[in-house]
Amino acid sequence: MEYKEAKLNRSFIIKFDHGEDVLAGIKTIVEKEKVEAGLAFLIGALDEAKMVTGPERQEIPPEPHWITFDDGREILAIGTIFWEGDEPKLHLHSAAGRGDHTFAGCIRENGKVFLVVEAVILEMTGSGAVRKFDDASQLSLLAFGEDDPP
Repeated sequence: MEYKEAKLNRSFIIKFDHGEDVLAGIKTIVEKEKVEAGLAFLIGALDEAKMVTGPERQEIPPEPHWITFDDGREILAIGTIFWEGDEPKLHLHSAAGRGDHTFAGCIRENGKVFLVVEAVILEMTGSGAVRKFDDASQLSLLAFGEDDPP
């Protein structure tokens, strides 16, 4: 286990409208505002999304198990934002439900809003935390080190 202290800095309140992509929108805000690192909280509904709901098998590197939906689902999501090189990376996990069927996973593509999604980003500063590609897992993982924040 590794950890670093961080300080809460700015906060951003966002309203995403019908048809907008929450993944692209958060990335745009983080780049524009030069958010060092952060937490993202989202509530609302997505018309469609592509999610990873675990590995196909319990092995490293994992092969992702993908689920795509396009039937309008309520979401409750939380994510972390850290930079990898000159690009912010959002790691966003969500429960997505419709009727009596809900699944949970990592929203990776096409987070298209149905009606509205409300989001809050809390910026964290001073930790030096970044994402770095890990050869063993074939994933970009949280790392602490010498890289300067943007």
